[in-house]
Amino acid sequence: GAGILQALGAAFRRADGSVITEPLCPARLAETARIDPPPHRDLRLRIACDVTNPLLGPNGAAHTYGPQKGASPDDVARLDAILAHFATLIGGDPDAPGAGAAGGVPFGLATMLGATIERGIDLVLDALDFDARLAEADLVITGEGRIDGQSMHGKAIMGVAARAAAAGVPTLAIAGVLGDDFDVCLGPGRLTDALSLSELYGPEAALADPSPLITDAVRTWVREWAERY
Repeated sequence: GAGILQALGAAFRRADGSVITEPLCPARLAETARIDPPPHRDLRLRIACDVTNPLLGPNGAAHTYGPQKGASPDDVARLDAILAHFATLIGGDPDAPGAGAAGGVPFGLATMLGATIERGIDLVLDALDFDARLAEADLVITGEGRIDGQSMHGKAIMGVAARAAAAGVPTLAIAGVLGDDFDVCLGPGRLTDALSLSELYGPEAALADPSPLITDAVRTWVREWAERY
């Protein structure tokens, strides 16, 4: 979030007033004492965001995405503290849904440039006239490489499932892998069911040539679903 503001012209100043001219990193952000906003721009910024994580805390940017990038528990704690320092400097709402996406990019742009944070999947579905297409559908099929508890935080498949459920249309998700907690994604207003290609056909086959496996898995599921309903 800080880096994109610097690129847009914001001045990150040390306690002595000097401007940090080097590309920002956590250490340089930690030594920042004041941030002058970018030059005023007559822009309307809409941020298409696919997650709902806040900036800080156990569901925030550092705790959620830091370990995925190799950060240790100590690194995560330090990164979260630096992001909290960043939030103190510019104000804004660090708890806003999506504020913690992409290292806090939505938070920085919303706070300093008035950008709006919007669910990316809703922008895409509206552009596709998805609701009108649902009127002619009996089943929606979507997919994700991995489906787990994090999928609940604004991922595309859950946006698709919510729209479909509102129209009374069931949604089947195809995944490469299902996490241990994937079942939180199932239920009213969510996915009807989810299948793992790795579980059905083995991880090597799923990676080598998934297309025919998806066809086979969907065909089998639809046949069983039709018999049930």
